[in-house]
Amino acid sequence: MERGTWSGKGAGHTEKRMKVWKIIGIVIAAVLACAILFVVIAVIGFGGGYYRKDGTYRRATWKSSVAWTMQHPAFAEYGRFLLPWQEGAASVTVPPMSYFWMCLTTNWNTSDVVSGINFMIEREEADGAHFYHYYTQEEIAEDAAKAETGLIYIPGDADKPFAFVVPGGGMTSEAITAEGFTAARELHAQGYPVFIVKYRVSTQRPMEEQEVIANRDFGKALQSIFANAAELGVRTEGYSVWGYSAGGRLCYLWGLDNEYGYTAYGLPAPAMSVLVYSGWHEARFAEDYQTVPPTFFSYSRHDAVIGRDNVLAIEEFIAKLGREGIRTEVRAYNRAPHGYGTGAGTEADGWMKYAYAFWEQLLADRSETV
Repeated sequence: MERGTWSGKGAGHTEKRMKVWKIIGIVIAAVLACAILFVVIAVIGFGGGYYRKDGTYRRATWKSSVAWTMQHPAFAEYGRFLLPWQEGAASVTVPPMSYFWMCLTTNWNTSDVVSGINFMIEREEADGAHFYHYYTQEEIAEDAAKAETGLIYIPGDADKPFAFVVPGGGMTSEAITAEGFTAARELHAQGYPVFIVKYRVSTQRPMEEQEVIANRDFGKALQSIFANAAELGVRTEGYSVWGYSAGGRLCYLWGLDNEYGYTAYGLPAPAMSVLVYSGWHEARFAEDYQTVPPTFFSYSRHDAVIGRDNVLAIEEFIAKLGREGIRTEVRAYNRAPHGYGTGAGTEADGWMKYAYAFWEQLLADRSETV
């Protein structure tokens, strides 16, 4: 009898343990299912329609795929340019990705990039952004690669000079969303008209050749702005150039007294050049610094992408400009990663307000001397 009672209690305990383990298993399975679902959403972005019930454009989220944005009707004229990588495996693997995953693999801030995209969707919807080719149809007919260029224009206050934004990407890609749209959003909030330049990039050409081609696109785009300034309604006096990484490299070249610089293109100097994690000194150009405009620097002292030598070369260039009597303003950070763009989510957050202040002071000083 006692043995039977003992056996019954043991069976009850076993049944309870089985129920507990079953519940634990269900919880674990649910957690794993959610984790897998999150990973799927993060890696493979969602698509969906492009219009809300009221007929307005749908906005992007962290779950939106890159391909969804590229095909958005707001970007009908230049959606293909929103994919940074035009060649190679990335041009195939990145479009299905969500912005969360793409940004995770590039050090870009997801919420900032998505905000920049939505800013542009809003501007396009309100007819507050326009796309132009700066090469003529005849020039494009002679060289089809020139069709992969253009200007995205976001009008601003008529009494303010324009900002010319040059995203980076190592001359092999161009981060228009991460370093173009986000910069445009911030500059537009200050009332500045903004041009984002799409220049030619390639993984197939030697870097030296690619740099020459990108510089020609840079110069041609600015020539087009100046030639059509009245039609566009922009003030050219006091313009500034804003370059990120490889885009900063192009802005650096623009200030030199040689075949790369603004003097060779018959244009006036910018009031300010902004070099973001870019602008390292090169001995071969040391004799060409006399035309360098006032320059604003924003960079990370521990930039793992460009490397310690290039960081030191940026600081050498800053020192060299100081010795030449050229005005500079510097914002250096210790932990911000390469590609921080506006600085959102990093210690570099807010660096652009110092660039605005530097630009405004330069304009004020210029007006006093006139």
